[in-house]
Amino acid sequence: MDLILLGFKVVACLCLVAAFKVAYDLYRDFKKAPKTTESHKSNDSFPRVKPQQIQQSKIQRYYSERKTEDSWFYWLARLGQSGSAGERKISNSIRCYLDKNSYILHDNITLPLSDGTTQIDHIVVSKFGVFVIESKEMSGWVFGTKSQRQWTQMFPNKKKIKFQNPIHQNFKHVKAVENFLGIKPQNLISVVVFSGTAELKTVMPEGVMKHREMIPFMRRFCREVYSQDDLVEFSKRLDAIRLPKTLNTDARHTAHIQEKLKAKKC
Repeated sequence: MDLILLGFKVVACLCLVAAFKVAYDLYRDFKKAPKTTESHKSNDSFPRVKPQQIQQSKIQRYYSERKTEDSWFYWLARLGQSGSAGERKISNSIRCYLDKNSYILHDNITLPLSDGTTQIDHIVVSKFGVFVIESKEMSGWVFGTKSQRQWTQMFPNKKKIKFQNPIHQNFKHVKAVENFLGIKPQNLISVVVFSGTAELKTVMPEGVMKHREMIPFMRRFCREVYSQDDLVEFSKRLDAIRLPKTLNTDARHTAHIQEKLKAKKC
């Protein structure tokens, strides 16, 4: 009986800590948000957006009918996972600063492939193109070029860690979205966002940036190529083909990645 009571107390404490962390992240993002002034009228600024005051649009109907895939247990379990804080920052920025009538956000999308699965941090379906976003929550110094297979993360103690070129990594995600949705390549935009304290020490290629540069970059695409009907159609296709957001889906994807790494070593 004492063990059961202790277990309940531990779970309650974890819930409180998780709730406090999320509240703190939201508060910090709110404090960092720029004030809406006349100077924010340029394309490179990102004031908070007020949705257009129109009769309920097809996109608004899509939002009202859209099911929330995240269970509280899955949401809580992902709080402590590596990179989840960076993904939340990106999601919060998109929700705060981009018009919901023009941009539809999809988070943590796992798509089935012939040889396994691919997991995409964010897909933003917009009137101006489809943004495929790879999130990197990192610290230290980051070195890399477009052509290198691996990039380098270096810490103050001179320790170095190699990681996969995120441009190459996101290229696979972009091709998967292109095949599933039947979108023209010129309307797909690859975005790699470093949302931690990492400093990018080499001149980065187009589409690689710090978190604060993401919204201005996305707003540079201002020529409409899709209608509201297209946005809703693409979003419904993603909802239909994506695997459910569960710990089991994440575990299967991780196992698939580990198998591929073992095969490369052999």
